[in-house]
Amino acid sequence: MKNIIPASEYRRLKLLNLLFFAESPIPKKEAASFVECSINTLNADIETLNTTIPDDIAHVDEIDRKLTLRAATRINFDY
Repeated sequence: MKNIIPASEYRRLKLLNLLFFAESPIPKKEAASFVECSINTLNADIETLNTTIPDDIAHVDEIDRKLTLRAATRINFDY
């Protein structure tokens, strides 16, 4: 997959996957390290995801520098 799509899209998919399966909020530094980017790039990716994906499907929230994903109960990111 990594070689099929642009690096920025792959990074966003990794972030969604991390947050989707997280059992508790993820610190931003940990998320940036996991997706291999800077905090500034992570912030830009979060903004892109939040403007691209409708709120009723998914939304990345930040509280106290920790990230969570609000997702619809039957969400599937395959589409």
